[in-house]
Amino acid sequence: MAPAVMTKPRPNLKATVIPKSLMRITCLGDFMKNVGASDEAIRIAQEGCADGTVAGLTIAGIDHEGYISDEATLLFEELLEDTKVSVDVSDGRSMIEAVSNRFGHAVAYSVATMKRKGLSLLYRWHFTPRVNANQELFEATCTRFNLVPGTSGPTHRPGHAPRQLFEIRPGIDKGILYSHAVSRRTKK
Repeated sequence: MAPAVMTKPRPNLKATVIPKSLMRITCLGDFMKNVGASDEAIRIAQEGCADGTVAGLTIAGIDHEGYISDEATLLFEELLEDTKVSVDVSDGRSMIEAVSNRFGHAVAYSVATMKRKGLSLLYRWHFTPRVNANQELFEATCTRFNLVPGTSGPTHRPGHAPRQLFEIRPGIDKGILYSHAVSRRTKK
């Protein structure tokens, strides 16, 4: 029997170096595309993230009675320095998967759960503190993206409140926060 020939492992990674801001913008688009957002909603989110007016998005899953059943939130902390990161988006990987497998699994869970429950989606935009602190800038941002500010809308069913299922910060960028909450009956 011939001796086994040892070969050196060859990594199959094809890393790309990009600015962290571009990584975040792409993650936001990937997240929205996965839940079935329109191209227009994705454009608004990505443009707002790129210009520093949008800090994230909550997608609320609304049940057939009009109450919030699930909420998935993707938030970005302010970038103090737009450093470069190395990501591998080869072989059709999404930016979310390139950032972290755990992040990818979390988004996949949210998407699958909302689809399985047959929920309709409602987007709630999170503006940066700079926009929230300046009424004129807030109104200009809403006008620019054709968004209607509002404080009312679907709520949790009476006697229910959101319960956090998970919250993660992917390793490559601790300034990203992704969470999923479900509506659960409160204690009596």
